[in-house]
Amino acid sequence: MISIQEIEQSLLDIDGSCRDINFEAPTWKGTVDLLRWFCKNYVIFSADTAEGTDLKTYFAECENFELSIPLPEEYIHLSGANSQALIAGLQVYVGNEEDGTPFVELTFFPETLNATFSGMAFVHLVEELRQMLQSSRYYVRRENASWKFGSSGIGSGVIFQSGDVIESEDSL
Repeated sequence: MISIQEIEQSLLDIDGSCRDINFEAPTWKGTVDLLRWFCKNYVIFSADTAEGTDLKTYFAECENFELSIPLPEEYIHLSGANSQALIAGLQVYVGNEEDGTPFVELTFFPETLNATFSGMAFVHLVEELRQMLQSSRYYVRRENASWKFGSSGIGSGVIFQSGDVIESEDSL
């Protein structure tokens, strides 16, 4: 279990690495809903595929885009900004897993967390996104290129995962 204070410290620690949020077993419908949420709430300044195809105009009309499933490319990557959002600078990666299910990762840097940031608001946002994606669980972690999906032991870089949060020390 981890306290909100520990979550805040880990997320706000400017250590040169980004923070990633990975979702286990999201659905394609949920992934489309997440992409629509993203383009409604963020000004998209880049959107491209692994092959370098520019998708920015494709995401200009949030309500009308349809995602080709499976994705024709290895993955798509969107970057956006919203100075009013809890995470002011956010990146979204969507790809195909080997079994045809979606891979979804959100990435941000500690410096892009809004001045109004709170650990509890962050936990609520990630849980809202997990539900939107119809995902079974999530992992919030420090960047770690050797991370194996689902690993949460010592040295994995996982800050917290679904069900790990203690809202306050009083709830122990």
